[in-house]
Amino acid sequence: MVPRNKLIKPPPFAVESGIKALGAKLRIARLRRNLTLADMAVKIGVTRQVLSDAEGGKLTTSIVVYAGMLWAMNLLDHLDPVVRGPAPGGFERDTAVVGVGEVPGEPVEVDMAVMGYRVLSDSGLV
Repeated sequence: MVPRNKLIKPPPFAVESGIKALGAKLRIARLRRNLTLADMAVKIGVTRQVLSDAEGGKLTTSIVVYAGMLWAMNLLDHLDPVVRGPAPGGFERDTAVVGVGEVPGEPVEVDMAVMGYRVLSDSGLV
């Protein structure tokens, strides 16, 4: 029997459910573009199984696979608000997310629409 690595713990529920939701949304985006798993696998250089795991929300799937899937569907710019920091006005504020170069604890604006949250406009929710 292989000993279990005691350093590996399950992630918080919010992380797990977020990864599963991301995988499901990527699957929907792929199907809307009439791309097969095989087509996308060739385009980003992974196997169909790896893509299937990503779409199923497998927690050990690399972020590179998710980024490759976004790239293959011309959606990579949706990572910009997460990577580059806050987008200009109109979005809900989230103090838990800190952009590059930001001071921890200071609130920053984050494009929550990318993550499936509601977007605020001057007149209310969009």
